Amino acid sequence: MEQRSFNDLAGKSCVITGGAGVLGTSIVTCLAQAGVKTAILDLDGKRAADKAKEIGDLTGGDLTGICGDVLDRKSLQKAAEAVIGRWGRIDILINAAGGNSPKATTAAEMIRDEDIAHLETTFFGLESDAFRSVFDLNFMGTLLPTMVFGRGMGERKAGVIL
Repeated sequence: MEQRSFNDLAGKSCVITGGAGVLGTSIVTCLAQAGVKTAILDLDGKRAADKAKEIGDLTGGDLTGICGDVLDRKSLQKAAEAVIGRWGRIDILINAAGGNSPKATTAAEMIRDEDIAHLETTFFGLESDAFRSVFDLNFMGTLLPTMVFGRGMGERKAGVIL
């Protein structure tokens, strides 16, 4: 089996949405260890900056934390300008922002006879606004960053989007 390494990623620049979250933090740490210049994008700019400093101190990597809303195109464009201003371009986008809402889930996996009288406590009682919010975060929150951060990759015909 061919040995693989991440050495070819060294020096590349990456934006990771949700990079201050649990999954994002693990990915950012690995990228930083591989020499990838990484921008952590989070709705909470302070959290992103703190996480960038923490991981940068740990790995010696070149990181920055940026406030950005994956559901707001103008916010994303401002973040892209900051990353391009710092590193000249964006080579990699990792869409790690996402989540769920207790209002869009139900504990009942199936409806039993005794549930018929209380359908509002099952799937049928879930709030459509909660579904919309979760859909927007997980779908639009991937689509919009891909459109904004991927544009330069498309123009250069080079880059990676996950």
